[in-house]
Amino acid sequence: MFWAALLVTTMLSGPVFAAEAPPAEITSAEGPIAYTVAIEGAPGGGVESLLKESSQLVRLRSSPPMTLAALGQRIMRDEQRFRAALESEGYYAATVITSTKDEKGRVAVTVTVDPGPRYAVTSVVFDLAREEPGTVALIKPEDYETPLKDIVGRPARAADVILAEDTALDLLRAKGFPFAKRGDRQLDVDHAAHTVAVNLPVELGHQAFFGATHFSGLESVNESHMQRLVPWPAGDIFSLKALDAFRQDLILASLFTSVRVEPADMSVPENGSPLDVNVVVAEGPQRSIGTGVTYARDKGIGGSAYWRHRNLFGNGERFEANLDGNKLDQTAELSLDKPGFLDRRNILKLGATGHHEDTEAFTEYSGALRGAVERKLNDLWRVAGGATFEFAALTEDGVERNSYLVGLPVGVSRAVDERLVVEMTRGWRLRTNITPYVGRYAGTVTFAHLETEVDGYWPMLRGDRLILAGRVKVGSLLGERTDDIPANKRFYAGGGGSIRGFGYQLVGPLDADNAPMGGRGLIETSAEARIRITDTIGVVPFVDAGMVSRGGLPGGDGDIRVGAGIGARYYTGAGPLRVDFAMPLNRRNGVDKSWQFYVSFGQAF
Repeated sequence: MFWAALLVTTMLSGPVFAAEAPPAEITSAEGPIAYTVAIEGAPGGGVESLLKESSQLVRLRSSPPMTLAALGQRIMRDEQRFRAALESEGYYAATVITSTKDEKGRVAVTVTVDPGPRYAVTSVVFDLAREEPGTVALIKPEDYETPLKDIVGRPARAADVILAEDTALDLLRAKGFPFAKRGDRQLDVDHAAHTVAVNLPVELGHQAFFGATHFSGLESVNESHMQRLVPWPAGDIFSLKALDAFRQDLILASLFTSVRVEPADMSVPENGSPLDVNVVVAEGPQRSIGTGVTYARDKGIGGSAYWRHRNLFGNGERFEANLDGNKLDQTAELSLDKPGFLDRRNILKLGATGHHEDTEAFTEYSGALRGAVERKLNDLWRVAGGATFEFAALTEDGVERNSYLVGLPVGVSRAVDERLVVEMTRGWRLRTNITPYVGRYAGTVTFAHLETEVDGYWPMLRGDRLILAGRVKVGSLLGERTDDIPANKRFYAGGGGSIRGFGYQLVGPLDADNAPMGGRGLIETSAEARIRITDTIGVVPFVDAGMVSRGGLPGGDGDIRVGAGIGARYYTGAGPLRVDFAMPLNRRNGVDKSWQFYVSFGQAF
């Protein structure tokens, strides 16, 4: 972007420069001419860093010139670079004076900058060249002018102008002019008013519409399935943005090692003619297996394994078998996701789960069948709805009871798709679910399970060297008393995936034997500072807090428990290996251990 900015500004008349020749008493007879460089008076906002980055004098200090004439050439070339750099930052009346003097056999080069006033943008205008009079009605100023108006009144930085132009051009291309291109930019610099007006000729070309979509490279994936996923019908206004979005969707399908989506004809079509699209893919391996190992002081050593097929019936169906377990709980799960169900934006999700858990709170042998349809609203938001049937044989306080429940879960989520990133470093995501249940436990039961979690990530240093991460989770069970709700449906907190420093399920109401009873209200919070020491090593100080209440109102009763600790991270290409050491800050004698230790893969949230 910097060099593009230089191209914008070098055409203008600008700052005045004066250079003194190196001192005559320094001769080149004795070999290389050593020198030092100092830049004085540069304005803030990173301009001094920009000058240093563009300077040959700075960059080539370790390779001194052999003659005074060569040093003079470096100074003259730097003057040209400084001129372009200052103008690119909006300083069109800057004065730069370069002076030299002898300092014990070295040439001291001093660049003194007087930036003068910073010029502002008064207007950025697109001069649209339309090939046919009929295209005048196809484009309205409001279709593209917003980014151009947003920089009016701001400093005349070339990078900002180029970004605004690029954004406006993208808007034009989304209106069916995929080959719109910029001409030679014209700048009107008013030195009296300290302003810059920009005029950019833009050649629109003819408006294009989507034609047919052609696929090549398909082997086991059915082309009929791929055609159903195409997001544009033939005849829609052509959009390069739509092509890029479709490419991202195909990458997320995990079926292909490479995806290329492009117009079939890169020449400008005749006005109103269809423009076909070529989709070129290379299929990747469809089957994969994986294993993992975890350790927590409260749960002991655990392990997981999966087998995955990404194209089970030829239409991108994703089938997965998972095993996950430790000394307290074990789970076996089968799942099948079918994309393009009834509509290209829908995914049909089917699953079956078997689970065993034996903790101080209860013993459980359970199974569940579930089905849901998830709909993609846009790049960030999803909604889902479905049904579940769940059976559980539960033992609590020596009493055996069976639970039979039918649920109708509804959920909303917002997230950057986690398959696109190894870990979250910025932005926020949300998951909220409401599931009404009806069934039998100790009689007929009717209750609703509500749960919401929000995670946020804020990069504080360049290169993501410091990420502040936060999490808030709240839950509520409404409709029945705590004892009338099956034990495996109540809220529990504590442990490596909840409030670190406390034992598994030990945050919340306890009975006379200090066994967890569960509750109907939940609050959990976490805060982490994710610090990268090297590209592969990091440390993470953290604080977790939360509570489980007997009542359905989160935080209505009970005590808040707080744990704190520090973790180490080893970053791999697939995510970080996580080791956390945590202590309870308000430990209960006879209940909580003095510390907990966790080893797993991936960030805590």
